[in-house]
Amino acid sequence: MLLWLEHKEQLHETIYEILNDKDNTIYVSHASILEIDMKKGLGEIKLDNLDIDTIIEVSEFKRLELSSRTLEIVKRVPPQYANPFNRTIIAQAIVEELTLITLDKSILEYEQINALHLHI
Repeated sequence: MLLWLEHKEQLHETIYEILNDKDNTIYVSHASILEIDMKKGLGEIKLDNLDIDTIIEVSEFKRLELSSRTLEIVKRVPPQYANPFNRTIIAQAIVEELTLITLDKSILEYEQINALHLHI
């Protein structure tokens, strides 16, 4: 979600097409929404006075709630992924069998998930 918000104009054409294709269901983790709200509150990101809920609705993304299974799997994500938001979305990708789009190359090394690396 942060990629879409902060780097939309810089997205690789393939990633942009995936995110913009109405035949694809794009999920936004509640963990990502929390991270965005926290960064917005700290002034680390600007959303041009747009509300995150509005952005999700206009973009036609779907919210992905945190399940008890996801919270259990988070405990098993290797410690090298120290960021709690990354750990949570890794766990969600495992539980929900989703492809994760990320800037973080280290996530690509985690063999239990499908991930696409975003080059900016």
